[in-house]
Amino acid sequence: SIMKIQYSYLKNFLKTKLTQKKLIDVFTQVGFECEIEGALIEFDITPNRGDVLSLKGLEREFFAYQSKQSNQSLKVSKLNSMENKSIINQIDSSGCGNYHLMLVKGLHKIKKIDAKKRNFIEFAGVSLIHPLVDLANYVMFEIGAPMHIFDLDKLDLPINVKFPESNTNSVKVLGGDTKDVQPSSLTIQDQSGIQAIAGIIGSEKSSVSLKTKNIAVEAAFFKPETIVNQARKYGLATDASHRFERGVDPEIQKLAIERYLFLLNEMTEYESVELYHSRSKSSKKKSVRLNMERFNNFSCLDLKAKEAICILKNLEFNLVNKNTKNLLFNIPSHRFDIALEEDLYEELLR
Repeated sequence: SIMKIQYSYLKNFLKTKLTQKKLIDVFTQVGFECEIEGALIEFDITPNRGDVLSLKGLEREFFAYQSKQSNQSLKVSKLNSMENKSIINQIDSSGCGNYHLMLVKGLHKIKKIDAKKRNFIEFAGVSLIHPLVDLANYVMFEIGAPMHIFDLDKLDLPINVKFPESNTNSVKVLGGDTKDVQPSSLTIQDQSGIQAIAGIIGSEKSSVSLKTKNIAVEAAFFKPETIVNQARKYGLATDASHRFERGVDPEIQKLAIERYLFLLNEMTEYESVELYHSRSKSSKKKSVRLNMERFNNFSCLDLKAKEAICILKNLEFNLVNKNTKNLLFNIPSHRFDIALEEDLYEELLR
C-alpha cells in the first residue's frame, strides 16, 4: 500500500538533517520500499506492516535504526474518560475492541487547519473537506488512528456498535451515494438508524457542515478481520478502511482524541468537552520467545543476548524474563504481524 509523505514535513517530525536520498536509504535498509517523487517520499508498505502508516510509526523505525527509542511525545489535552450507557449503549465485542466518543459543544470561530498541515494532507493525497474533518485526517496520519466526526445535533444518542439485524438497510454515505448495508458489516447506529459503516465511511445525514456547532469525535478499534474486504463490497477504499484492514493499534484511541483536542484549541473556541468510552474485555498481552542459540545457528551470526534485547527494546518489545537461554518478550500492541519466534528473527535480521 502506498503512502505519500512530504519530505520536509517528515524531516522536521523526525528532527533529522538527512537529505531526502539518505532518509530513503535508511528506510530501505530496515525493509521499507520507498522512492523519491518530487517533494515527496513514496512508501510502499507491505500489508502486514500497517503500524508504519503514520508519522509516529515511521519515527519508531527511524529511531530503532539508530539504536534509540524516540523520546518525543506529542502534546495532548488530557481528558478523563467516562462510561455512560446514555451516550454509548453497547458495542459488539466480536468486531469492536474499544469505542471512544468525545463530545465538543459550543464551537465558534472555526479557523482552517494551519497551512503546513494543510499541505501535508494534500500531498498525502487526501482532499481538504472541512476544518474539523481535515484535523481528524491529520491526526490519523500523525498517530495512525482513523477518526470520524459526527455533527452531534444530528445524532440521536446513545450509540450502538453492532451488526445490522435485517437485510434491508440502506444508508446515504458521504459523497451522496446510497449503499445497501450487508449484515456482515459492523455499523455505528444511533436511535434513528445507521450513521456509519464502521471503519469505512460515515453517513451524509450526520456529517459536519459549515453550520455545525457541536460535534462527536469517534476513535475506535475495529478488528481487522471485521473490516477486511468490507470496503470493497461497497466499491469504496478509504484511508480509514485501509488502516483498519491492516490493524490499527488498539491502545492509541484515547491518545488520538486528546491530540485532536490539543490541536482543536489552536483552531477554534468551544464551551464544553466530555469524553466517553466503552470497551470489550481487554485481551491480555501476547508474548513470544527467543532462543539465542537457535537464532545464531539459523542466521550464522554471533549476536549476544544483550544486543538482541537492545534492538527489540527500541522496537518496543519489552523483555519479560531474564533467562538468557530463552528470552521472553511482550509483543507491542501495534504489531499484528508477530506471533512466532521466527518473526523475531526477521526483526533482528532487518
